[in-house]
Amino acid sequence: MGQSQSILPEIQSEPFPNYKPIAGEGVPRRRVGVTSLPRCGAFGPECDNLYALFRRAAERHPARPCIGRRVAQPDGTRPFEFIDFETTHKSALIAGSGLKNLGLGRGDGVGIYAANRMEWALSALGAYSQALTTVPLYDTLGEDAVRYEINHAELAVVVVEKAKLKNVAAVAAKCATLRVVVQIEELDAAQPEIAALEAAGVTLIDWAALTKSGAQHEQPVDAPLGSDLAFIMYTSGTTGDPKGVCLTHGGVTMAASYAAGLEVNETDRYLSYLPLAHIFESLMEHGIWCRGGSVGYFGGNVKELLDDVAELRPTIFCGVPRVFGRVYDKAMAGIAAKGGVVRALFNLAMRLELDALLLRELTARLERQPRLTQLEVARLCPAVDLDVVADLTGSPRLAALTERGCGRLRLYRRR
Repeated sequence: MGQSQSILPEIQSEPFPNYKPIAGEGVPRRRVGVTSLPRCGAFGPECDNLYALFRRAAERHPARPCIGRRVAQPDGTRPFEFIDFETTHKSALIAGSGLKNLGLGRGDGVGIYAANRMEWALSALGAYSQALTTVPLYDTLGEDAVRYEINHAELAVVVVEKAKLKNVAAVAAKCATLRVVVQIEELDAAQPEIAALEAAGVTLIDWAALTKSGAQHEQPVDAPLGSDLAFIMYTSGTTGDPKGVCLTHGGVTMAASYAAGLEVNETDRYLSYLPLAHIFESLMEHGIWCRGGSVGYFGGNVKELLDDVAELRPTIFCGVPRVFGRVYDKAMAGIAAKGGVVRALFNLAMRLELDALLLRELTARLERQPRLTQLEVARLCPAVDLDVVADLTGSPRLAALTERGCGRLRLYRRR
């Protein structure tokens, strides 16, 4: 996988004029010097919403694997098992019909309160097939944030995984609009949350009941417009009440369809584990699907993420510094356990490899920019260096000299 050439224009910006700074906030900027920004998504104006984007992929790649999860086997293994695009599309339409049968109308919100999983995707895609708005619930600050978001978005229906049901039940009596909670796992009559929800006048059903209703009483597709809301995504609320960010289908579809200029194809596999309550992960999933690629959902435990990676072998992997730091720490702990000789050989090999990769990229940049005589690159921690540099390529045809010092890496072009 590499970067596409000239898919997106270079975008420049400048500080917004006459802006009065607000303490603790950055200065907004506006685009300048751009005349070639796309007016629609990569697949044309007729594909201006996330349902149309996914339907297009399902029509072109019906038999390709679409979404998958790890399934325990009798021998103790947990391989990924996928369903194809055609099956995913049909399942999403059934879920959408089930949501519509709960009394939801065009533009209403559907709360989703769960870790990344197949039912998350099916709930969202089903909601889009009925022009419903997806509202991921963000519980970083606990159940009170859940209460605030349900009330603020005026949610009548929330899809929730069993592990988080207690947080919804604890605030249900304070949520005037909440009518139905859909538990993804099978209901257990002994669940203590049932009494609290019933006392609050909230009906609790499970995913099986929702999809049974959708299959028995299918609703015609009611696709959204590009100007309709796809998401209301809430901030964490660390500086006050969470802020609901309204994102339209047109904007999200355009961003996903261009995939940030990356070349994505039907053989790509993506591991989904970053929170879907953030727009980044949703954009990644839709960007993969619209090109026919597949998304595998992690096992639910971030501490076992490397095991998920080894099993899925994703061709595209996104992360945050804490994740890469954890990978680095685990790798270093393994090397340290091998003993002094192995550790010394490993450190020597990594230094030689890293220097070679840096030299290759930086000399390639010098070739592309003949007037450049000096390039400074901030030195990052080893984990980030390895991750960033490993994706960089170039043709090492220019000789170079390196000078290390003062926490900077300098490369000079030899004249």
